[in-house]
Amino acid sequence: MTRIILLTGPKRSGKTTACRRFVENGRRANMAIGGIVSPARYDHRGQKRGIDIIDLTTGQRRALATTASSPQEATVGKYRFYPGAIRWARRRALSALAAPLDVVIVDEIGPLELEQKQGFATALDRLSTSRAKIAILIVRDSLVSQLQEKLKALQPETMHLCNTNRNQIPHHLYKMVRDLLSPPRD
Repeated sequence: MTRIILLTGPKRSGKTTACRRFVENGRRANMAIGGIVSPARYDHRGQKRGIDIIDLTTGQRRALATTASSPQEATVGKYRFYPGAIRWARRRALSALAAPLDVVIVDEIGPLELEQKQGFATALDRLSTSRAKIAILIVRDSLVSQLQEKLKALQPETMHLCNTNRNQIPHHLYKMVRDLLSPPRD
């Protein structure tokens, strides 16, 4: 059974950055890692203007969403998501979950999945049959209870990221994953 780790924290706390650092550490230790991360995209003034999606297997990057110019254009919150990019990212996440990887990352599970049953909602349904050993799901703290309830049969572990521990989380996450991947000692 795939072990589930929920990495949670407030908006803009560094969850995606922590995951990307974990991936660097894990790959140095020869962990097979796949899935997707979705870093923010900023303009020249440092204003968040959208969200990209990166396939951790191939390194391909696409624009996932942009800041909507009006509330009518928004898909979720203030963002307009690109349907083609969502389909591509969903396929990449499902492909990673179907592979015999050490770790699959799905960044992020949000209102699109939990409230609208779109985005990566299908990936949540595939966790129970995943071939991956561990799945790390990124979720903001305002939605973590809802995701914990949805996945309670899979007994997810939760790691909370905040401003005071954000620099330590990649190491703690790496250590947790390494321990889960290690065979039991006699």
